[in-house]
Amino acid sequence: MEKVEQNTEKFYKELNGDCNIEKLKNIANDKIFLYEPLFKYDKIKYDTFVIKTSFESYQNFMIYTLEQYNEFISLIKNWDENPSKLNKIYPYIESDKNTLFILNNNLINFLVNDKNNENILKILLKFHGSGMSIFLYYLYKYDIISLNIFNIYKLWVLSDEAIIIIYVTNFFYLNDKFYEITKLLKYMEREYLISTIINVFGRDIKILNYVIKNLVKGSLIDTKDNLYRIPATFPIDTLKEYTSKIYKPNEKYLICSKDKNSELFFNTILTDLGIEEICEYYNSYILPHYFYRYNVKFNIPKRIKTLECTNFYNNSSNNKGFNNHYSLNFETKELFDIPFSNSNNNTNSEKVRYISDKVFKFVEKYYTEECDWKDYYKLREVDIDEYDLEYNEILNFFDINYTIFPFDFYIVGYEDLEILIQNQLDSFKKRIFNNDDSMQEILNNIENPLIYNYINEYKNNKIFVSLLKILYIISLIHNNYSTFIILLLLRHLEYKLEYKNNRLYFIKNKFQYMSLEYEFYDLFNSNSIIKKYIELKY
Repeated sequence: MEKVEQNTEKFYKELNGDCNIEKLKNIANDKIFLYEPLFKYDKIKYDTFVIKTSFESYQNFMIYTLEQYNEFISLIKNWDENPSKLNKIYPYIESDKNTLFILNNNLINFLVNDKNNENILKILLKFHGSGMSIFLYYLYKYDIISLNIFNIYKLWVLSDEAIIIIYVTNFFYLNDKFYEITKLLKYMEREYLISTIINVFGRDIKILNYVIKNLVKGSLIDTKDNLYRIPATFPIDTLKEYTSKIYKPNEKYLICSKDKNSELFFNTILTDLGIEEICEYYNSYILPHYFYRYNVKFNIPKRIKTLECTNFYNNSSNNKGFNNHYSLNFETKELFDIPFSNSNNNTNSEKVRYISDKVFKFVEKYYTEECDWKDYYKLREVDIDEYDLEYNEILNFFDINYTIFPFDFYIVGYEDLEILIQNQLDSFKKRIFNNDDSMQEILNNIENPLIYNYINEYKNNKIFVSLLKILYIISLIHNNYSTFIILLLLRHLEYKLEYKNNRLYFIKNKFQYMSLEYEFYDLFNSNSIIKKYIELKY
């Protein structure tokens, strides 16, 4: 038995026995495997050492106390200052979605009330590939933001990965049985669902057992689109056992003729694709500091030539991937228990489709992909009278249908079409921004429903909606609101905006054509209150 496995046995014997915190710390400092999150053990769940031990054992954790939160922030800060320690947070370097912290109520509240760690909060918001939707969901779930604000900033389409992370977190760690995971089989391919759960949460032995019983059910899955199988956070015999219960055997076998321990390790954790990759780019995907837990002492620069890929299994099958027939979002009632009203039906959808199609065809018909000296797309050699006729039809449409404007970046760079955007900015000033009473209400009361009412009225106007979303963020800054929420909402916008030291920076592009960030800044800067909180940056 290897040393880390021996330490693991000692740790669990002490944990289930006298549970002496100092003894547990000393054993954990000498490295252990964790079969499941330590917050499941009431005797130690509030202790600070649980956070560091979970980090170093690549295990999920929950934060309950301020002391634990401060330890968490300290570990993130240490990682940020020592980027070579990236893998201390993720089991595999490319799997940035594999964050370890569970978004329970305590952690979310600590993040929301943290006024001292702006840079660290920015780092945390980058951890989840699908994190913006996930963080926003839990802010709503824990009653920190209203349903209106959640509705304004939520994505129209959710990634399957985000849905899976929310489901597993709610079902296993927050005990919310509405989010029964087998429900997702209606919307996603079984193999994709299983692979994603294991990739993100496969460090928890109870989740692996659930997957085997309720999703695999004896029908093993392929692994053709992944590099790894079960995360290497268990003893090798446990990895072998659970791998054989979930995955079909690999078709390839990695031969390490002078190091059978390495051979066993790599063939256990890697898929066929992983074996191919490690043959070609050995150091790209698995960092050496992982090896010591499994006594893998493989000298990468000198031994790479000893690796060979040979056919080991002849059977093959196709990986169906995941089902993309559905456009899933938070309003999918069977998936989420969120009480959206039914008042969001889009009565102008036909008009939106009509003008979108008309403008797209106009661009294709009259513009080339070449740019002139001012960075604008060049016009084709066309009948100018015909061009003017169609252009005026577009102008007249927006004059009549002032709540509709389904464009922003798409028409930037087409000189005549940029006039349409300028018209929208002027319209926004006239209809909303120059109304002093409305602006006072929005700026001084972040709970005022006026922003939401405006967005609902102009929901088919991208320029109006974007300006209103930015305006709400400025009102949060004006009211000295949560740094974390401001940063999170900013990441839901597509524009180059940056928040730092209680100021919102609009970053202008370097091209000569229209910069929406500059135009937005110019509009907001005309307000005496708002101008104190914004700045233009090149």
